[in-house]
Amino acid sequence: MKKYLLLGLIVLILGMLGARVWFANSSEKCEELKGMKAEAISADELQRWISPDSDTVSETGKDIFYVQEAIGSEGFELIAPRAVDGDFILKFDFMSLTRQAMMRFNLARENSTDIYALEISTSATKHVLKVLKNQKILAQSETAQLKPDVFYPVQLEKIGKEILFVFNHEELFKLSEETPGDQTRIIFEVNGAPDNPAAIEIKNMKLFSN
Repeated sequence: MKKYLLLGLIVLILGMLGARVWFANSSEKCEELKGMKAEAISADELQRWISPDSDTVSETGKDIFYVQEAIGSEGFELIAPRAVDGDFILKFDFMSLTRQAMMRFNLARENSTDIYALEISTSATKHVLKVLKNQKILAQSETAQLKPDVFYPVQLEKIGKEILFVFNHEELFKLSEETPGDQTRIIFEVNGAPDNPAAIEIKNMKLFSN
């Protein structure tokens, strides 16, 4: 009798643990933001974003993607393999592992020459945040918050005609497109100093879309 009671207790515990795991996975899959559902972008998938002509070293962990440009290279690009249709929100945490680097997070409009970007430039003396449209600076600010080896949250939004850039939970700039398109290509550019190759880590990337 005791053997059967023990077996029943084990089955009950395993069932409860399984339910908790299922609920957690279901919650993650059903996560929504502003009415849009989330799609997690894994570290392995991010590794496939590396442009074929980029000279890099990369590693993937359980949740973290690490990539570094080779010495003497002219930087590297991470290019999303497919464009995003319609409205979306891209959220991720990023870390710079080098003191001097330029990191640009681009929203390139398909079938258009328009490119909107959040640029983060770091050096030993200052850190500069810029919002650009077609290389033209729309907003610029210096920050003392950016530190190496610290993850910072980034959020890029395209909803209707509005494009919004958020860094470290602070809204940097919101702009209205004159001729909004239907599709957007996400492209990251990273470039370090000639003698100090840039390296970054990215984690918790999620794409919210309809």
